[in-house]
Amino acid sequence: MESWSSSYTSSEDSGGNIYRHVSLAVINAFYNLAENIEGEAQKNDLLIRLLELFVQLGLEGKRISEKISSTAVKASSNAGNLGVLIPIIAALMRRMSFIADPRPRLHKLFRDFWSYCVVMGFTVECSGLWPQTWYDGACTIAENSPVLIFTDNLRLLVKGSAISSDSVNPTDLQELRNSLLSQLGHPAEVVALVNKMEFAQCVYLLAVLRLETLRSVYSENSTAVHLIFGYLREKQAWHFFNFFFFSNNFLQSYSYFSRSIRKDKSGIWTCMIAIALQVFKQYVRSAEQRRGDCRLKADLE
Repeated sequence: MESWSSSYTSSEDSGGNIYRHVSLAVINAFYNLAENIEGEAQKNDLLIRLLELFVQLGLEGKRISEKISSTAVKASSNAGNLGVLIPIIAALMRRMSFIADPRPRLHKLFRDFWSYCVVMGFTVECSGLWPQTWYDGACTIAENSPVLIFTDNLRLLVKGSAISSDSVNPTDLQELRNSLLSQLGHPAEVVALVNKMEFAQCVYLLAVLRLETLRSVYSENSTAVHLIFGYLREKQAWHFFNFFFFSNNFLQSYSYFSRSIRKDKSGIWTCMIAIALQVFKQYVRSAEQRRGDCRLKADLE
């Protein structure tokens, strides 16, 4: 991995990009496979392998970056090596259904995937840092991605995250906290809580916020916006998905709340409520822009 050089730009027609970890031929082969593979079992297997590769490149990139003194080079090479896989994963997931009940291994891979996406800036539109196709791919992946609900103890947020906080300095941590607060609109009840949170907690909340925002805005499923409220429900995720996707009785959702989140003493529950409100606001703004859409009118009715 260290023997390859790389250059990443936000220009999509830059033909001189050389990918450090994955050659162009391999990328094209993966993309063709993602677009043409048949059979649900085969698609699921390929998805797991691609997500494993994505996370492994992130872990390996951290090890290599420790040998590089330039912060700019670190950011470019590490993020770029992950970003080239996003259109491939998107091409595959575009041909798959919503993942309602993922197995624990796949669920963790998606949590790690979205964690890397928010840290590296792949979920920011027109950032100028990365090709637009990477953001577009993240939007596509968000449509069918499983929710990131924690069914176990939230302490796993800190212990089980693929992105280690060992090398995060106080300045970077505060920058991440500020980013989360900015996207939430600095609600008074959340500011003090976020400013005390650890790196992994902030990354998780940002991942939920960006995933569910992209899903609610870009998904063609009219009930996609409901999924954000699942983070406030009881942990039986499958019943939640069944309920929301096949029932219109939405208000009943408020009668069940996530025990693990409500028992958490760091304020995750309060932050999750703020996230749900923000996601819904983004959905409303998006719906207002599509005011003349006949299908939107039918969904709202």
